Formats: sequence, structure tokens, C-alpha cells
Amino acid sequence: MEKNPDYYKGAPKVDKVIFRPIVEDQTRLAELEGGKLDLIVNVPPDDLACLRKDGKLSVNHKVSVER
Repeated sequence: MEKNPDYYKGAPKVDKVIFRPIVEDQTRLAELEGGKLDLIVNVPPDDLACLRKDGKLSVNHKVSVER
């Protein structure tokens, strides 16, 4: 997705967003820790404590509800 400079509330501050589906948990974590990703979802619970200790990362915990 790329920003729309004509957006009615003003141009977004982000130029573009790239979604890369990465199925393998450890690959997703390695990409995040290596700085190749800015955000991941569905973090394996066993890895949360390690990510929270990393000073370069911020963990935001949101509970999802399946309907």
C-alpha cells in the first residue's frame, strides 16, 4: 500500500506499508530481531519474555477474540 497524498485528512506520515506473510514462527522472529520487519503478529508465547527484554523492541499485547 502506498500513501495517498490527496487524503482528505492530509497526507499520511508513512510512505508505504508492505505486508509479507511469513508462516514460520522462528523466521518471523529472526526477521524482526534482525531489523528487516517493523511489526509481527502471532508471536509464540514462549518467545514473549525474550522479546520484552530486548531494548530495541516494544511488545504490545492485545487479546483477540474469535467469533
